[in-house]
Amino acid sequence: MFISISGGNYFSSEEMVYVISYNSEFARAVYKTAKAEGRLANLTKGKPTKSVILLKCGVLVACPLKATTIMNRLSGTRPVEKTAENAPVYFPDPDEIDYENY
Repeated sequence: MFISISGGNYFSSEEMVYVISYNSEFARAVYKTAKAEGRLANLTKGKPTKSVILLKCGVLVACPLKATTIMNRLSGTRPVEKTAENAPVYFPDPDEIDYENY
């Protein structure tokens, strides 16, 4: 399955090893190492880096999307609207609803 990362860039979910938030020290260290070794693909287009994705080939992808957004796209779950508390509201997939016991 291919997912949209940013600006018309798509990746195969089968090629991803991990997706982590850029806020962690680990992510920043891996980012600096990948950049120094020439293994960094920066897809932020000038926006702040919010997550990094490691691909099986060893390339690290800097992404302007949050790790949770990427994981939601991988799982097929999308926030549809925001509540007054600004928490995302998720609606189930129509194929997964048990209409007989609803």
